[in-house]
Amino acid sequence: TFGTSTWAPISYQFQNRPFAEVVALYSRADIALVTPLRDGMNLVAKEYIASKKQPSGVLILSELAGAIDELPEALSINPNSSRSILNAMLMALKMPREEQAERCSAMQKRIKTATVQNWGQEFMQELRQTAGNETMRFKKLMTPSERRHIITRYGAAENRLVILDYDGTLKNFVKLPTIRAGAPTLKARGVLRSLIEQPGTRVAIISGRPKRALTQWFGNYDVDLVAEHGAWTRFDKKWHKVENHFRKNRKRIREIMDAYTERTKGSMIEEKEYGIVWHYINVEPDLAFKRVQELRRDLLAEFDDDELSVERGQNILEVKPRAINKGNVVKELIARYSPDFVLCAGDDYTDEDMFAALTEYDAATIKIGSGKTKARFQIANVNDTLDFLSELTPDMTLSLIDITNKLKPQSVLRRLRRILTGN
Repeated sequence: TFGTSTWAPISYQFQNRPFAEVVALYSRADIALVTPLRDGMNLVAKEYIASKKQPSGVLILSELAGAIDELPEALSINPNSSRSILNAMLMALKMPREEQAERCSAMQKRIKTATVQNWGQEFMQELRQTAGNETMRFKKLMTPSERRHIITRYGAAENRLVILDYDGTLKNFVKLPTIRAGAPTLKARGVLRSLIEQPGTRVAIISGRPKRALTQWFGNYDVDLVAEHGAWTRFDKKWHKVENHFRKNRKRIREIMDAYTERTKGSMIEEKEYGIVWHYINVEPDLAFKRVQELRRDLLAEFDDDELSVERGQNILEVKPRAINKGNVVKELIARYSPDFVLCAGDDYTDEDMFAALTEYDAATIKIGSGKTKARFQIANVNDTLDFLSELTPDMTLSLIDITNKLKPQSVLRRLRRILTGN
């Protein structure tokens, strides 16, 4: 349509060219359009930037290219969307020279230092560090003597407060964040009932789950419930909420997450009244690693203030108000019950607020899993946690084997119904 006998707007060359000629084309080109659908390391983007003696020109780069994380100043596109490519080309054609120079200089500076030699040295250094830190992952793993000491302290106390997270502490993580899939196991219910029924023990479950789920699971139990990390509390059989201005940002947060969910197979969004969670447990690991970093970067750019926090958890990215955290709830529980012994267990970043709030109370704080923590002790996994909690009330814990061996079938059914329903 636009070509003439002496000129064509597009010169399509499906062939290899001498490197010197390619570098000359890179240096002369106003725009480089690199659109792989999937690759590991595409050097074309870096070669284009490196060829610019006078920093100018615009790099348009596929979000699926391996180099995109190192070249954030490039215009990122979805290579499967012609509209995305079109919009980027239009933006590149209109970009002022000053902005071109600024973006190009930043990328040149980065690729000068991010050489393959430096990458190799850093890789070997991290490999050695990982090997050295393997024993540090469970540096605070609870020893048998520490376990006995906590159990002794628990038994000697007259006014006990047991604070427990839910997912990752009482229940292993599930593929879908639904009420049915996330329901507590028979073992978890039995352990909770044993703790609740022991005189002088008060149990609180502090979770990121919405209040509807906690009500359905534990509404008939004599426990304190805290939903959405502290946004909702139920200390007197009635839910109370903490006022904040999260709703004014909800629409924009949802828009950003929706854009990533549409192009990330297996991801899903969970909306709470005071938070929005992006789940990627069902996403292919390499893609999940890439997407969650990009999404976090976009959310921080939009909401980097004192009101909202953007945090990664176990296969989730969550946006919630900073003022709402589990540490504040723990302080309220301490003031309410004035316990002489406190045990607190949790597994992720939200529980670190609880551990920090309890440092001055000589509490038995326990991190479930590996990693750095403010807790005093660590336990490997959920099953070990439930076993430990059952040891706190050995006389009251009735195992499934004991039930079937000692009781008649009708009694077994009544007992199981009581554990499952809380009645």
